Amino acid sequence: KALDLAIQQEDVIMACFALGKAAAINNAVGDVDDALSNLEAARSLAAAHALDDILARIYVSYADILSNHQECEKAIVYTEESLRLAQQFQDLPLQCASTLLLAKLSSQVHDYDKAWEYQEKALGSIFEYARVSMRLNVMADTEDALAKLRERKQQVQEQGLPLPPLSVLDEVNSMEID
Repeated sequence: KALDLAIQQEDVIMACFALGKAAAINNAVGDVDDALSNLEAARSLAAAHALDDILARIYVSYADILSNHQECEKAIVYTEESLRLAQQFQDLPLQCASTLLLAKLSSQVHDYDKAWEYQEKALGSIFEYARVSMRLNVMADTEDALAKLRERKQQVQEQGLPLPPLSVLDEVNSMEID
């Protein structure tokens, strides 16, 4: 029975993967409705089989598509759920991706306090991932990016302006954290 269950779960995982790839292709050619439909099918499968790690990745895909089509509030909800699941499973790369996306989304909806907070959390997650994986160069780059972020935040607070964080995300995206 355990083997049968494993085979079933493997099939479900492959089905979710295929639906996710189809969604990415649909999105790339501008067919957002089909992309979201494929993601919904993958979400239903993953939820029905309690594959929360797969579900978390599906939520990030949902959020990415929604944010690209100016539905940032919905994207934030999906990304927060992805982050919650990533923290539950201690999936540091997914925590990094989710937190970076939340920083971007928060900035897009002009919630700059949250954007600052999420950028700082993202850098903390990246630092932790680099520490665990013994990536000393990424640790150093992350510390530098965090120092720049804090310096920029202090400048903005001193000026009393509601400015978005200067994006350290570009620096983060250039780091080799995968």
